[in-house]
Order: sequence, then C-alpha cells, then structure tokens
Amino acid sequence: MAKVAIVLFTFFISGVVFAEDSSSPFEDNVINALHYRSAAHAFYTSLALATPIVRTDDVWAGSGQTNHYSTSGLTATLTFNYGITDAIEVGFSENYLISSKTTDDFVGGSDSYSSQGASNPTLMFSYRFGGKLTGREFGSIYVDVTPAIGKQENGTPLQSGNNLNADNIVTAGLNWYCVNGMQEHLINPYVVYRTSGTYNNSTNSYTNNPYAFIGLELNYRYHVNEQFAVTAGLDVQAPFEVTYNNSNPSNTQTNSDGPEVIATFSANYKFSSSWLLAGTLSDSYSDVLSTFNDGTNNISSQYQTINFTLTGVHTY
Repeated sequence: MAKVAIVLFTFFISGVVFAEDSSSPFEDNVINALHYRSAAHAFYTSLALATPIVRTDDVWAGSGQTNHYSTSGLTATLTFNYGITDAIEVGFSENYLISSKTTDDFVGGSDSYSSQGASNPTLMFSYRFGGKLTGREFGSIYVDVTPAIGKQENGTPLQSGNNLNADNIVTAGLNWYCVNGMQEHLINPYVVYRTSGTYNNSTNSYTNNPYAFIGLELNYRYHVNEQFAVTAGLDVQAPFEVTYNNSNPSNTQTNSDGPEVIATFSANYKFSSSWLLAGTLSDSYSDVLSTFNDGTNNISSQYQTINFTLTGVHTY
C-alpha cells in the first residue's frame, strides 16, 4: 500500500494575495478551477495518460540482502462526471494499464515480469454544501467507491499480472476551496478504508485484514492569465499497519507503513470554455517495515514513484 516519494519543490505560497478583485474572472472559471463545480445536466469528461516509474529497495534484516525493483509502464484513465443538480454530481472512472514491466535485481541474478489490463471501476458522488457555481468560497463532501470485481493476479516471471484490486476501497473526504483574485487554495482532509482481499500469484496467495488511514491534501494555484495556470500540491498520508496472511510459506506478515508524502506540480492551458489540457509531475515516497510471526527476517522497504500525467478535459 506504500508507493511514494520525495518533495523537490517549494509548495504553498500562503498569505500573498496578488489581487482581491471580487469581479475576478477566475470566480466563474469552472473548467480551469482547482475543484471542478458541477452544473445541472452538465458533463465533465477527462482522459489521462500517465507514465509511472516506481523504484523499490528491500533490505532483509540479518543477512543484509538487498533487492532492487524498478517498474515502468503506461496507463490511461477515462473519467465521466454528470451534474444531477447544481450541487450534486456523480461520476465513473476506469483505468487501463496498457503496459507495465518490473525488473527485480537481486544478489546473483535478476527477474522481470509484466502486467496489463483494466482496473476495477470507481464510482463517485459529491455534494456541494457551500457556495454556488460562481463565487469565492466553496465546500463539498465526496465519496468514491472502488469495488473488487474479478480475481486479482500479481505478475511473476512465470505469468503476467492484471490491473485489478483484491479489496474494496472507499474514500470519503471534504473539499474546502477559495478564490482570491489570481490565486486559488484547496484543502482536502480524507479517510480511506480498504476491506479484506486476497492477492494471488503463481506460487502464493495472501489475504489482508481490513484497514484504514487518513490523509490531508493541500493545493495552491496561480493564474498567470485567463488561459494559463500553474499548481503546486502536497498530499500527506498518516502511518498505518496492515496484516497479511500468507499461504506459502504459511505465516503472518505485518506491514508498518510510514507517512506517505506525494508532491505534485502541474501546468494547465485552457483552449476554450470547454477544452483544457494539463501536464502533471508527481513525486512520492514512503517507508515500510515488514515483520513476520515465524522468525523470517524482517524487511525494510523504501518506495518512490515518479509520475508524469497528460490530461485532456472537455465539458459540455
């Protein structure tokens, strides 16, 4: 469950207001807003292409053996949102892993394996309780549900993996968002709950116990002009523990995930009131300590994910 990396840029510019004009065009700039605001019977669609690069280092206690994992790939995510009313929005998102290759370098050799396929769908609901379509302050609550559909398979040197979740995922949170002239600020506290699920590969299966964690996301956007905007973001997820019951060997593994930090920087260009193109670079980091109940050597892992995403948005 850990995936993330290092913050390499300065994030939040607080207390500086470049303009306080209440007639700022960014107050009704829905498509290029930090937080999209639904309108009754309006569609919001996006297509995102991402190229994740994941680096993992595992260090085995006692022996000091180190495994280096490197994963690269290409994913496409299609999202549809629909405004039932000006305040209520529903949505659907589906991710397809076009290709993914993982290389495992260890003492004495290396292995590689691949994964591809469709993800489980995500169903989305949000309700804006504060603010209207235009204005300077907005508040909304949201719930996203990703059900586990189909059998999850991890990639191994003996078989290709798929892109399915083993567990059901529920994310709920609150967005509070404001516009100050050329600037926008968003704060998003949230909680993620994951049910029990069984992960499979050619030699082993393991089932996780249910677990949950909380997070806090902050975003700042500055509009250079009416078409072009830049955004910095920081997402911090609190530490948590999750237990896995392995079948081969038969033991119990407890993963203690440290704080997960995700930093993002993006640039948006609005071609028209209904078309937008965005490029986003993210870098994330976390540590995980895995302990076993049968005396197996503990494993200390460091995860880093660098991701570049190109997103096209259309509203109608």
